[in-house]
Amino acid sequence: MPRKPKYFEIHAEVTDLAMVAWPYADHDDKSTRPIVYFDDPVQVDGDLWIAMLDDELTKWLLDATEPAGRNYHPYRQYTGGYALIRPDAPAPKSDQGDFDPDMRLRTAIALSRLIHPTSICLAHSVRIKTLGESRDQWQLVPHTESDIGDTAFVLDVNDNWLIPGDVPPLADLLEAWDPTKIPKRIGAALWHHEMAARSYFSDIRWPLLVTALESLVRIKNEKDQRGDPVGSTRAFVTRLGQLGKLDGSLAVNEPDLREIYEKRSDLVHALALVAMDEPTKTLYRKLDSLVRAILRKAILDPGFAALFASDNSVSTALPL
Repeated sequence: MPRKPKYFEIHAEVTDLAMVAWPYADHDDKSTRPIVYFDDPVQVDGDLWIAMLDDELTKWLLDATEPAGRNYHPYRQYTGGYALIRPDAPAPKSDQGDFDPDMRLRTAIALSRLIHPTSICLAHSVRIKTLGESRDQWQLVPHTESDIGDTAFVLDVNDNWLIPGDVPPLADLLEAWDPTKIPKRIGAALWHHEMAARSYFSDIRWPLLVTALESLVRIKNEKDQRGDPVGSTRAFVTRLGQLGKLDGSLAVNEPDLREIYEKRSDLVHALALVAMDEPTKTLYRKLDSLVRAILRKAILDPGFAALFASDNSVSTALPL
């Protein structure tokens, strides 16, 4: 019998949190990661935690974030899973929304996808105000400033959860993350990766992930030593191949890189995937894994990130 989890206890006057709807229902014999529950609250970084919420608070949160309708009371056939929690959340400035005003939770969510892809999002996110009152008087204020971030999607729904073993590498990313020092190319790649995660259709996700890689290796109006224009396919395949030689963990073979880019070109010119067969899914996983691996390394290793600091640094480090 699994032991009852130790739920996170809320004592702060203001707590921001984003809860995951129960993610384990799709686990099957093809899942590649185990189900390991957050039986104890785990401190991720400073004021950030991942933990389970008690049943009553979970129900309140789901009620607060899902439209109730009128004279419509279906039985909820799911519950909440773990939550990303920030006690003592800051008060917003005049130009910020009430929830997560400094983007701390959103940043943690985006960086968590670099460790393992999940559909954690802001659909079930609230600011809890205890107001010094008894529990039944707490305010649960749903995140309503924008619909951006309210959904996220993954290819492999049967592996769609974090485990406690993901926390240390996530903590490393959060500790290293400094948006004021990261090269613009890295920031653009991270943005495109996050936008891909928020898109349901693979036809959209694929070009966004390729654009994430292009933002790292493409140079506008570039010409080679002969004075010939450098094509986008050539820059993509050659420079990402060079990255694989610098670090074997980033290696993807040339035929796969070329197929990844060709499929991107098909998609942006309206040739839909329709449905992905297994070889195409395997290629997609290689694409997504490469984006995530490069971004992780760039955030953790300033020397590696410096390769993408300018057009000159890119052309020098990754010659054609």
